[in-house]
Parts: sequence; structure tokens; C-alpha cells
Amino acid sequence: MKFKATVLCENYVIGNTGVIAEHGWSIFFETNHGNFLFDTGQGKAIINNARIFNIDLSSVKAIMLSHHHFDHTGGLLDALSVRQKSCYSKRQSV
Repeated sequence: MKFKATVLCENYVIGNTGVIAEHGWSIFFETNHGNFLFDTGQGKAIINNARIFNIDLSSVKAIMLSHHHFDHTGGLLDALSVRQKSCYSKRQSV
């Protein structure tokens, strides 16, 4: 089974030029069953860090939230907007 986890948001970054640290947590999972996002951080870093790591958030099949605190859910609307734009552009290109 294919499984890869990439941390998109956390408190500390080193050695990754352009990556933003923030108090929060978000992990992008790539699996045989699709791509999934676990938590979304505060929302200040998720879009930027996904771009730096060449991660296509529009490929996310589902978003899972561990709990309702802002440092785990703050980026939810940003992540959803990337997904929504992708769905809209796919419909337009048909």
C-alpha cells in the first residue's frame, strides 16, 4: 500500500526555504485510495507550504479535522476554496 505523509503546518521549520511556520498542525496524506488532508493549521501557512512542497490541494478527496481549535481548523476555508476552484475549472473545461 502506498502511503506518504507530508507535514504542511507545524510550529517549527528549518532547511526549507520559503516554508512558513505557525502554531498549528496539518498533514497531507497520499494513499492508494486518494489524497487526504488531516487538519488545516491556522490558515496562514497551508496554501504557501503546499505550493513550496509541490502539493496539489485540489486533489484532496476528504479533509479530516481532529478537533475544533483554531490551530487545527483555521485553514479550512482556504483549503476548501482551492478544492472549489478546481472543481469549477474542471466543469468549465468540459
